[in-house]
Order: sequence, then structure tokens, then C-alpha cells
Amino acid sequence: MKKTPKYAQIEAELIAQIESGQLAPGAELPSESDLIECYGVSRVTVRRAIDELYHQGYVEKMQGKRRSEERRVGKE
Repeated sequence: MKKTPKYAQIEAELIAQIESGQLAPGAELPSESDLIECYGVSRVTVRRAIDELYHQGYVEKMQGKRRSEERRVGKE
């Protein structure tokens, strides 16, 4: 039985929060350090989850700031 990677678990939980409206368009995601503490993972793992969300159009990256959630491409 394959185990789901931790980055994929974080990614899935954040997607669920975005799609349910718990994280509204334009809302800031939890900080990297908050996610690290919450999930007990490394910074690399958190960054991988956020990068996956970015590539799927769920988040927008902003230099020097936390990533902020935006509408998913094609879901307007």
C-alpha cells in the first residue's frame, strides 16, 4: 500500500480550504513557519506543497510576502 507524501497531504488540505471558501480569494495562506509547526514537516515539504498549488493555479506568489490565495484559473 502506497503512502501519500506529506506535501500532497498539505496540498490537498489547502485545496479543500480554498474550494470550501474557508480561504477566500485574496486571503493570505498560513505562513511557512505555521505550516511547518502544524504538520511537523520541513520547510522543503511546505514549499513543495505551495509550489504544487501555484502550478495548479490555486495561489499567487508575492516576493517577500506570504503567498496569497487567488481564484483558480478557469473557475470564475
